[in-house]
Amino acid sequence: SVPIKLVLFVVLDGWTLLSQGLVLQYLDMGAGADIAGGRG
Repeated sequence: SVPIKLVLFVVLDGWTLLSQGLVLQYLDMGAGADIAGGRG
């Protein structure tokens, strides 16, 4: 069987990458241009 810690680590790591990707997409759309350094 797979250790629960390993499952939690993979899930949390994947969730972090996913949420980071969504946030970066959101910033790239220009909704948070000020936070992203004013580009856009």
